[in-house]
Amino acid sequence: MQTRTAFALLFLSALHTGCGSSSSSDAAPGAGTAEHAIGASIKLSPDADGVNVSFPTMNGAMVAVASKDIIGKNVYWVTTAGGEPASNSKPLDIVTSTVGSDLSSSFITAPHYANGPWEIHCVISLTGSVLPMIPVAGDLAAFDNTPPPAGDPPPTGASVRVHVADADSSSVLTNRYFVRFGK
Repeated sequence: MQTRTAFALLFLSALHTGCGSSSSSDAAPGAGTAEHAIGASIKLSPDADGVNVSFPTMNGAMVAVASKDIIGKNVYWVTTAGGEPASNSKPLDIVTSTVGSDLSSSFITAPHYANGPWEIHCVISLTGSVLPMIPVAGDLAAFDNTPPPAGDPPPTGASVRVHVADADSSSVLTNRYFVRFGK
């Protein structure tokens, strides 16, 4: 429920600040420093049967989802400052993409991020739900709770950390980053 609330609040914040559902915000997170883009891609791998893709559930069990039920679904990407959960911060970029027949999708922002940690919040809406009501039970939500480097804020528990270090930053989200929400 925390992730769903986070995305609902994020969407309402985006509406209030004028962010669009498919565009970058006009805010400049780098504020006068060298600025870089943040990008990410999803590259899911099918199971050995070639028909299903497996993901952990919130209780740690594994669940298989038919590839055909993932292909063509909307992906919602949101960036926030490092260590900031979506429920407590202004969204910097909000982008919508679609999962392709190769089980991949991607996004890239405008180059307006300074060096440092940033968060990518990502939901694949398998249920057809849209902002602000995502994720709902059955959706795939990405996160990474890997301990961060010294000096970084703690993980949010609802996003994937990326680092900008004098260049554009990109991350590849595989099956291991996603959990089947609410199942």
